[in-house]
Amino acid sequence: MVRNAGKGVTGGLSMKKLKEKKSAKYFYILIFLIAVVVVIDISALFFEVDSIPQRMLYTVMHTALIVTLVLAYRNVCLLQKRNEKLKELSYTDGLTGIPNRRFFDVYYTETWKEMAEENQPLTIMILDLDYFKSYNDTYGHLAGDDCLKTVARTLEAAIDYPGMVFRFGGEEFVIILPRTSYADGQKMAEELKNNINKLGIVHENSLKSPYLTASHGLASATPYNEEEAKDLLQLADDMLYEVKRGRTDLVNSQAVQ
Repeated sequence: MVRNAGKGVTGGLSMKKLKEKKSAKYFYILIFLIAVVVVIDISALFFEVDSIPQRMLYTVMHTALIVTLVLAYRNVCLLQKRNEKLKELSYTDGLTGIPNRRFFDVYYTETWKEMAEENQPLTIMILDLDYFKSYNDTYGHLAGDDCLKTVARTLEAAIDYPGMVFRFGGEEFVIILPRTSYADGQKMAEELKNNINKLGIVHENSLKSPYLTASHGLASATPYNEEEAKDLLQLADDMLYEVKRGRTDLVNSQAVQ
């Protein structure tokens, strides 16, 4: 379930900060070298440099500093690219390649604020694959991984931006649907579950169907107070829990807040 999906973030953030510090160090070195080159050029204007040895010395110093300057700039560019790649990796689920929980936290906060400014509804859907532990036990974890990848691609293909699909961990996916009412969210949920059914992934030990299926919890609100964002996510999680217990009457009557 959603409640414990946010662990394991500290190490990645520390590595990112370390890379940023190294990038800043190279940036300051670059500025220093530029200043040195400028000083040498200005000094050559004020002092007579007539002899060949003096000219050669200035030429060598100037060339060496320019080469060092170019190399330092190259290092800065490489570190920036590495930082961008590190950030991209930290926001991507390693197995499925779709956005992960960390990116959800960022995108959800931004979307909540945007919907509050526009006074537009925001719908959160949590989609859980049914009896997935049994699937792993029956077909093995490699088959389970392939199943998750296929489902992730299927969900992502069905959601248009600014809607977005995230993997929270395990067999659970969360979908953010901006400017979407509860009724439209329910239609989208049924469409997504139908797409999963159409994959025809055999699940012989499922108690629900001979093929892979999914259940969903849905919650919708027009954002107002930023502190209430976590409540909407919790409500969607609660609705999923009730669906898993078979209490669809409670879900249909209480999911809109």
